[in-house]
Amino acid sequence: MRFFKACMVSSLLFLMFGASGCASAGKSAARRLLRVEARAIERQSARQVKRQAGRSIERQAGRSSERQAFREAERKSARSAETNITRTLDRDLARDRATTARRLSREATAFRYTSKAQARRELKSGIPAGSHFTSKAGPGRPLGASSARARYGLPRTPEVRETVRLQKGSMIKRNRAIGGARGVGEITSSGKTNRMAIRKVLPLKQN
Repeated sequence: MRFFKACMVSSLLFLMFGASGCASAGKSAARRLLRVEARAIERQSARQVKRQAGRSIERQAGRSSERQAFREAERKSARSAETNITRTLDRDLARDRATTARRLSREATAFRYTSKAQARRELKSGIPAGSHFTSKAGPGRPLGASSARARYGLPRTPEVRETVRLQKGSMIKRNRAIGGARGVGEITSSGKTNRMAIRKVLPLKQN
């Protein structure tokens, strides 16, 4: 369309001024048209760049909002888990205090689920008073870490399983495992257990 207009302008100029004047005026008109086209292209490019920048900012803002929401959900979940652990430990401690300690009438083998770091400390210094053990240690394939946590109501997922030999006459308290599977019991030691009582430390499969 613009080319058509340019041709019309050139024809009119030719009729008005002749060939020489038309050539000069035609060149001037062509230059003006080129400038107009260049400005139109510049404006169009600027609009495209602006739109693309706006879309990019929107996408980045959306991703940032999603990340913030995810992190906030993680923090809330962690706080909720810590609160539940604290409540469980408080209930367990109160229950243990109310339970009468009794002497073992004979030696007994029990398992203790804990972390690698805690197991290393106990191998050096013994098992602190108030520690928990399974009510018995049966044969067979060991439980995975998550399965052990669910079965015994452990506050955290264990990394190792200690096999402990409790001596005859040891003062212990027997109770149900709070938060564990139905009918599953536990032993709580009233006194410190010698490090030599730890017969084996087995890494657990993290299932």
